[in-house]
Amino acid sequence: MDGPEGAALYMDLEGSEPARSPSPASTSRSPAPQRPEVALHGFGHDAAKDGGRAASPSCTPAAHAVDGLRSANGVAYGSSSSNGVPADVHAQIQKLTSQLEAARKRAEDAEKKVIWWEEFASRILSIFLLGPEMTENYKRLVEREISRALIGIEVIEEVTNLRCSFPAVPSEVPIPRFRRWDGRLSGSNAWDVHWTSAAWSVSLSVSGRLYGLGFSLALRLHHFNIRGRIVVAFPLADGGDLSEIHASFAEAPEIDFTLDSTVAFGMVPLPIQSQVDARARSAISEVLRKEMVAPNRLELKINALGRKSFLTDQDVQQAINDAELARESARRSSR
Repeated sequence: MDGPEGAALYMDLEGSEPARSPSPASTSRSPAPQRPEVALHGFGHDAAKDGGRAASPSCTPAAHAVDGLRSANGVAYGSSSSNGVPADVHAQIQKLTSQLEAARKRAEDAEKKVIWWEEFASRILSIFLLGPEMTENYKRLVEREISRALIGIEVIEEVTNLRCSFPAVPSEVPIPRFRRWDGRLSGSNAWDVHWTSAAWSVSLSVSGRLYGLGFSLALRLHHFNIRGRIVVAFPLADGGDLSEIHASFAEAPEIDFTLDSTVAFGMVPLPIQSQVDARARSAISEVLRKEMVAPNRLELKINALGRKSFLTDQDVQQAINDAELARESARRSSR
């Protein structure tokens, strides 16, 4: 069909301009470059085999992922949001994000409570387990056990100049790490404790006779290091009374210290020095075992923490001071 009607029909069929006869100028030009045939691997087919058309949306990796999610969960998701994520998936992501944020907040609150309890336990240790009254008791126990252990060596005749220096040093107070909560203060709650001290020391002299010849040996024990798990309970806490505290090691703790020995006079063979060293270490371990390793325990009485039927002005002031201390601890832990 010739004329305008034929050209219009041709455009409807082909979707392009009607073919025109090439001009003489165009016949001399190089042919137009052909589009390279690029195979789109992983899309189920390639554009070259599909007549040069782009891959359909159902063949994209994102579509495969959504189809897999549908088939895995048996859920037919609804319409997509503006960014291409299905609306149901977007809502589920928002819900999970909110739950994660709530869990993070709960974890932070729990961590602050644990820090508060660790600081509280540290104060209990510094005031009662490492306070002046208890350190005096430790001195008597150490002096008795070391004297008994060293006199038991056959060649040792006398232990003299035995002195214990156990000062209360605030910077050396350990901070226990919370390990087990029994659900109530009256239960057996466990803490990991690592205590080191450069200030504590024990010095003494031992004298004896070996092969008819006398000798004297000066000893100094220092840089104590104790590591173990301690169990603390307030047995009357269920009734609101915190005046009684039970503390014990769940098992024998690791104990280490430096022992220096110097021969004051005479001759002391190395086997004798090694035996003295072993007996001194055994004596320190025995003190802890008898006093604090389960089933043995320290039982402390703190009348100020007992249950009261009425409050005095001093009690109110103490409560105010404790509240200020708790606020300061919470402020430090939140930084």
